[in-house]
Amino acid sequence: MSYPANDLIETVKALPAERQDEVREFIGLLGMSEEIIAVALEWITERLPDRYCAGEPRFDVQKLGWRVPVILSYPDVSGGAVGEVIVDARTHEIISHTPIAELRDKGRKLAQELSHAR
Repeated sequence: MSYPANDLIETVKALPAERQDEVREFIGLLGMSEEIIAVALEWITERLPDRYCAGEPRFDVQKLGWRVPVILSYPDVSGGAVGEVIVDARTHEIISHTPIAELRDKGRKLAQELSHAR
């Protein structure tokens, strides 16, 4: 459910002061997706071959972190997700990821599928 910006502002103003600060921090965390992609991409490039990249992050409220898909991609725009990296929204540190061996294995299988589909 989305709210018009004015309704959201009025809702936040109606909260107790300590809750307003929490909500403002939360809203601030949501605006950092480009930084999160950079963190995930650095992690990916240090560990995986050049065909792997970061996908569009999704905020996970439960973890207060960003779920960033790890994508195997080819120049012809084919590819797909083979795992994920989770980045802490406050510290911008990797807090979890699909195991490297699993990322590589899923990447090999996807690459084989894509080569057979051509």
